[in-house]
Amino acid sequence: MGRSPGRGTSRHPAAGAAAGASAGFTLLEVLIAVAILGTTLVAVLQLHASTVDLVARADRMATAARLAKNRMVDALRDGLPAPGEEEGDFEPPDPPYHWVQRVQETPYSTEQAKVYEISVEVSWGDRPDQRFRVRTFRVK
Repeated sequence: MGRSPGRGTSRHPAAGAAAGASAGFTLLEVLIAVAILGTTLVAVLQLHASTVDLVARADRMATAARLAKNRMVDALRDGLPAPGEEEGDFEPPDPPYHWVQRVQETPYSTEQAKVYEISVEVSWGDRPDQRFRVRTFRVK
């Protein structure tokens, strides 16, 4: 019987020297594997960091929504507030949040009915994505 090409040959010179000896990985193969694992680990850590950032942003947005809703309820509790603008800061435990309340007549008003827009904007920074606004309309 003839030998098939490639069988019994090894790229490791000492692989066939001892019977039952197992072939190991070359240094190059180990270095490539470590590089792949390192790259994967960096990608996973970056994904984790961005997820933590998104959770923190969602928490701030949810807090701002709750504060804006509560401020709107307080503003409308005794009827329509006076037209104009008011602002202030929330008390602890919500210290970094600032609110602005605006009440203004809209162009939809007529002689029979005045339509007012009441808006409350809550912010926690200077960037546009650090604001949350609710608004409603009232007829007087």
